[in-house]
Amino acid sequence: MFDNAEDREDAVGFLPDGPGHVIITSRNPNWTGVADSSLVDVFDRLDSVSLLQKHMPTLTDAEADEVALALGDLPLALGQAADLLAETGMSPGSFIDLLDQHAAELFSERAPVGYAAPLAAMVRVTADWLRAAGIEVWLDRTHLVAGDRWADVIRKSIVDGDFFIACFSEAHAQRTQTYMNEELVFAVDQLRRRGRDRRWFIPVKLDHAAIPGHSIGAGETFSDIHFVDLSGDWALGMGQLVRAITRPEA
Repeated sequence: MFDNAEDREDAVGFLPDGPGHVIITSRNPNWTGVADSSLVDVFDRLDSVSLLQKHMPTLTDAEADEVALALGDLPLALGQAADLLAETGMSPGSFIDLLDQHAAELFSERAPVGYAAPLAAMVRVTADWLRAAGIEVWLDRTHLVAGDRWADVIRKSIVDGDFFIACFSEAHAQRTQTYMNEELVFAVDQLRRRGRDRRWFIPVKLDHAAIPGHSIGAGETFSDIHFVDLSGDWALGMGQLVRAITRPEA
């Protein structure tokens, strides 16, 4: 099966010889001479609601109907939305609000169950929201330049940053090895060097993952620092994050 193929010329060289069938999905209707085309229409509303509620049984008929309407009953978009909502726990209302402003970002890096489904899009939308509030944000994927000694640059950005926002998710918790753990260790060392009355390390929950119980010294762990929860009312959580960064210290 070839999923989301763009051009017939690109796919021809990969088509196997011999018996059997090959399924190609594409938004390009021109497959003359390569394959017999069949138009896959959008879902009817009942199918859309059923798909969303299969992944999220707590969705009411009205909530599922609103999400389906916002997505035009498009099967792929519904699958991506179901994956995002189930993974992050975001409310349907917050999702629709985000969809109005950040549809490309939300769907550019998401895929239904069975595909790689990172939360990178959520991190990027969060960064965009902070920038819109006048807050300068450093992200490795947008600030690192080819040729940089990336580990050194990341550590310097942590040291120089006014705040360190640590984003936690179930996907991160399930990974046995990730460079984010190295960044967290380094950030904890920087946290220890700062005064206890200085707000600097801000934990953020992107989904229903628990804040890890890593030690930050003096008998405390990450869970002793008040976190921002983006898994429910995303807009409310973002407001809390902006206030944490912009509000003067008590």
